[in-house]
Amino acid sequence: MATITITNYDRATGCIYFDIIGTPTPSAVSVFKSLDNGVTWIGLGTAGTTSPRCGYTYTAGVWFKLRLESEGVYSNIWKEDYTITRTEINTPNSILFCNSPIHFKIQNTAQDNTIRSATLKCWVWSGNQNRSLGLPNFKLFKAQVSVQDDYIDFQVDDYLRSFLDPQFAYNEMNLPAIINQGVFFQYEATITNDVGFEVVESNTYFATLGYRWNYEQSSLGNNGVNPNGSIGFGVVAQKYYNHKVPNYITQSFDFTKSVADATSSNIITLVRDVPTTNLKCSRDPYVIVYLDKRGLWNMFTPFGKTIVSTKIATEYSNRAFRDSSNVDNRYQHHKGRTKLENPQTYQINTGNLNEDMVQIYEEILYSEKIYLIEFKGDLQTTTTTGTTIDNTYITIDDETITIDSTTVTDDYLAFYKTFRQIPVYIPDAEFIRKTRINNKTDINYSLKLEETLNKIL
Repeated sequence: MATITITNYDRATGCIYFDIIGTPTPSAVSVFKSLDNGVTWIGLGTAGTTSPRCGYTYTAGVWFKLRLESEGVYSNIWKEDYTITRTEINTPNSILFCNSPIHFKIQNTAQDNTIRSATLKCWVWSGNQNRSLGLPNFKLFKAQVSVQDDYIDFQVDDYLRSFLDPQFAYNEMNLPAIINQGVFFQYEATITNDVGFEVVESNTYFATLGYRWNYEQSSLGNNGVNPNGSIGFGVVAQKYYNHKVPNYITQSFDFTKSVADATSSNIITLVRDVPTTNLKCSRDPYVIVYLDKRGLWNMFTPFGKTIVSTKIATEYSNRAFRDSSNVDNRYQHHKGRTKLENPQTYQINTGNLNEDMVQIYEEILYSEKIYLIEFKGDLQTTTTTGTTIDNTYITIDDETITIDSTTVTDDYLAFYKTFRQIPVYIPDAEFIRKTRINNKTDINYSLKLEETLNKIL
């Protein structure tokens, strides 16, 4: 038996694209349209089976379907006004990590091998979870591979990655500005069977640039969201902190938001981390900000020495002179510099770590995006707190008033004031796990970070 599926409708050209699967190949296809959400259907004629069929003018709210005349089988319905039912992001399995493979196994209701093809209409959006959606962001079509298969598999991680570009802006007085860290995702699957078709909606998911460890793929049942070390133990790694760094932050997923309240920003919480233990001093004040395995921003403070170097790569060309007798070799340069590459590199030692902290270093090596926060070393030392107006600190009724986001409170006195945020990447690396048994107390690493821009622009 043959089946037919509408794969696309081009509003500009009025062309309906479709696929016919099965044998024998039908001889005719009829086109129908509806202008009242499928209550009544109007026949638009019958013709051959060559795709596309064109000449069907777009009208707002129009629906189309096709019929194989020899089989009496209808296609799926093409409609522009999509309405999908959103579901809450309330469990770890609602989170998708786009740096690991994301597969969806599509089956028909019978879960048998009568499934012939499937079309996935996929929506990706940010902002409010319950906001209105237009046309799908992308569509995927696949046919059954083997006649024994009772499913059709789709992989979507590469598509979702293109919608994610996390940005982080550190602030010494307030929480950092963070955007583009996660997006909502949902699909509608139109499944074509031996007889007819069916439509299935997925739950709503939330996607980040995280990843799963290999043992988290199926055994843990939490999709890798919960903190787990890379060797398979559920250990939250300790961290050391510089007591002069003003703003450490912690991020996590919030699984309590309703569909009406959830946004792509508040699904991820952001709070200031005020450490009271594991405080240390550093002569080279740096903080490494990186996307961890969950796709959330995390911070690590190195306490070893730092070596800053600049690689200077140049190209020279010989100069040509029309009249060499007029060239004074005491003053004239015979070579000219034509190109200058000067990336700056930071060779940072982590300082001695305990064994649990090794997994933090490993996550930095795998991170999709890294920033280096370099502090000048000067401190916020004003003895008067309040709001600055024309460099004058004021308080009103013992209340600190914020104007132009320049509030200085007691919480930030004696912390580093001047800083520079540097986008960096790891040009090459090799990870060797160090343990107390093998390395005793000598557990430290040297991390090479290179600026993404030349020192001279």
